[in-house]
Amino acid sequence: MEFSFSLNIKAAKEAVWAYYANIEKWYDWEEDLKNITLNGKFETGSCGTMELEGMPPMEYQLTLVKPFEEFWDKTETPFGAILFGHQIIDNHDGSVNVKHTVSLESEDKQHLEFLSQVFSDVPQSIFILKNCLER
Repeated sequence: MEFSFSLNIKAAKEAVWAYYANIEKWYDWEEDLKNITLNGKFETGSCGTMELEGMPPMEYQLTLVKPFEEFWDKTETPFGAILFGHQIIDNHDGSVNVKHTVSLESEDKQHLEFLSQVFSDVPQSIFILKNCLER
């Protein structure tokens, strides 16, 4: 099961990618991010640790990285693996559509509330990203 949110941003895909590929810039658009590390380059297969406010540190893996297009990362939870997708869709008019997806590898209805909570701040983070890019 998954949730996604997309928003049009007046920015080049390269500008958006700069906020993704440099994990230090994640602090700019992820309000609840307390700490993040990445072992290696921002490429498929690299792993790191992420700590969000009120949560223990979690390991993640970049499962797909296509520069200037999208990246996906995966975190294991007691409810199953969560995939976070970040896509940049070029509108060919100087703007892009940014889409973030949160997916849980589960079909159990009882896990819907958990997924909903994980997704809850995704729209806000995209609006913050929009503000960073359009100022």
